[in-house]
Formats: sequence, C-alpha cells, structure tokens
Amino acid sequence: MEKLLNQVVEIAGRHVTDRDTVTGPDVELPELGMGSLRMVQFMVDLESAFGVSFPEPLITPETFRTPRTAAEAISPLVQ
Repeated sequence: MEKLLNQVVEIAGRHVTDRDTVTGPDVELPELGMGSLRMVQFMVDLESAFGVSFPEPLITPETFRTPRTAAEAISPLVQ
C-alpha cells in the first residue's frame, strides 16, 4: 500500500498549481486549488496509471479529497 500511496501523491502533484504543496498523503487537495475539472483529470490519470476504472459509486469528491482517500479507493481495484 505504501508504494501505491507514494504513486498517488506523485500523480496528485501534477494537478495542483504548485506540486511542492502536495507534501504527503493527507493533504486536502481542494484546498490546494484542485477544482472539479482537475479532480476529473486526476481520476483519469489514476485510472490510466493503475489500469483500473473507478466504479460509479466511488466517483465522489470524498474519494479524491486526499491522496490517501484516492489510494484507499484504488487499492482493492488493483489487487
């Protein structure tokens, strides 16, 4: 899970104005300027990076609130 979490943190950094602000898995991405369009782009990048598709019930702002919440959603999909 740690490797997956680190990858999600790195991908999240691509979708905020200043990637250095994504300092860890619990940073609140909306507070760093990740609006709805960037959140969708983040989700698509995660799906591409991990070869998964998020089921519709997981496509919520809460799922992508932090890198950790996104990683927790992806984890069962990649195993």
